[in-house]
Amino acid sequence: MNIMVVATILALAGVVANMIAVPAASADNPVAKISNLANTTMPGCEGTDHCFDPSTIIVDTGAEIVWSNDDTAVHTITSGALRNGGPDGIFDSGLLGPGATFSHAFSGAGEYPYFCILHPWMAGMVTVQDPPTQVTMIAGGYDPVTITVDTGREVVWVNDDLLLHTVTSGSPNDGGPDGIFNSGPFTPGTAFSHAFTEAGEYPYFCVLHPWLTGRVVVQEMPGSSELPEAQLTLDPPATQVLEGDSVLISGRLATSDDQESTIAGQTVLVREESTNATLITLVTDDDGMFGWVLTGILQGSYEVYVSYEGGSHDETESARYSIVANPQDIPDEPSISSVTLGQIPEADHTGEPVVLTGSLTSGGSAVPNRVIWMYGGDDPAEIIGYGVTDAQGNFAVQWMRAGLPEADLEIYAAFGGDSWYAKSQSPNQTATFSDAAC
Repeated sequence: MNIMVVATILALAGVVANMIAVPAASADNPVAKISNLANTTMPGCEGTDHCFDPSTIIVDTGAEIVWSNDDTAVHTITSGALRNGGPDGIFDSGLLGPGATFSHAFSGAGEYPYFCILHPWMAGMVTVQDPPTQVTMIAGGYDPVTITVDTGREVVWVNDDLLLHTVTSGSPNDGGPDGIFNSGPFTPGTAFSHAFTEAGEYPYFCVLHPWLTGRVVVQEMPGSSELPEAQLTLDPPATQVLEGDSVLISGRLATSDDQESTIAGQTVLVREESTNATLITLVTDDDGMFGWVLTGILQGSYEVYVSYEGGSHDETESARYSIVANPQDIPDEPSISSVTLGQIPEADHTGEPVVLTGSLTSGGSAVPNRVIWMYGGDDPAEIIGYGVTDAQGNFAVQWMRAGLPEADLEIYAAFGGDSWYAKSQSPNQTATFSDAAC
């Protein structure tokens, strides 16, 4: 299972999002484009509303938005708002290089804030609206005569005839107008609309031409079926560590029924009990997994748990675990460290997981509880995964090479160093990947 860090707690200035009038994407305009503007890697673009262009956009349900990175730096397009819980799991581009694009189709109405995890002052908003259902008034009557909509939807009648007409609720054969809605006479080329908030059947007719009749059937908005309860599992972390160590916080969100189905794309909060503080906001991956490394832990005792505030399932919490960080003397100079990367398989296939293993030592002794970063490629190399050394100084990083062309890849492991151990890096190894079938 891939475990990935999705967000970190970052301090940022307030972001002011100004509304910009833009054409709504619709059936006639199904794709809208947003540009991640250049020179946005430093705060300031939010003050002039020039981080994204446009920063606020309105589209119809079903429309697709394509973001293009028109900067020279890497960015992300991550749904959610940093000041309101962080990523919400609805969409996430991951690292988006210069010139690259990311797209997402919006199937439900609502407001969708988003931001860049790497540069969190960059924020935008997508507003998705349900397009109105349209009825056309023609010489022969209403087209269609009967329509079915969900509660809350708006119906628009367009007079496409050459005569005046009305849209009047009620029935000419059953008491006439009932007062629920009435357009009054409206001229050719104009329209009348009404939003239906309650389920039921609504007959209507034209007062000027009472043989012209129609009907609106309003049904309750389909709700989500009852789902099994969610179960949030926190993997037992290291309970006794030294000041400055790193601790892996990982786990899984799944249903509590016999099937134990994973719950993907949901926000979980890593929390500390005594201070009631949220340490970080994470989003579960496709396997329901989440993970984060608490680095440079300070001396003290901590009660850590994970909370799911609800979303696709009811809220739940994990068990609590105590982590005690004992003091240790800081040396005058950090000790030399050595990262060893084990032999990488000579060949593998895109989409198949690769387990990269190795160890971190100092003077022949194991160095536990340290983060090891895995890098791949060159000029510059990119982070492809991370792991934490165990009590024997060993680490294992599972990585899936997906979406890359067939090519050799330079891979190495690196330790960033701290007050006790100097940074170090393993020699590069060449991994050969092939897209051919096994």
